[in-house]
Amino acid sequence: ILTNTIVSAKLNTLDYIGVMIWIIGFICETVADIQIYTFLNNPQNHGRIMRSGLWRYSRHPNYFGESVMWWGIWLITLSVPYGWSAII
Repeated sequence: ILTNTIVSAKLNTLDYIGVMIWIIGFICETVADIQIYTFLNNPQNHGRIMRSGLWRYSRHPNYFGESVMWWGIWLITLSVPYGWSAII
């Protein structure tokens, strides 16, 4: 709550890096969700495990994308005083 009460009109490097990391996480999560949705809606894949696309690298790339988004938000909060406390 403390980090949300401070108003700052200037964006700094951490803000831009945080936004870029958030965008990367969002894209990863979105692509993974689209891939699994398409896979599950294909009757030929019934009972099979998806092993292509982002799912080739991880069992849950959509959750990985969401984690990356939260790390991006945390980097953005580091721009304000006591922003480091947001990790808690």
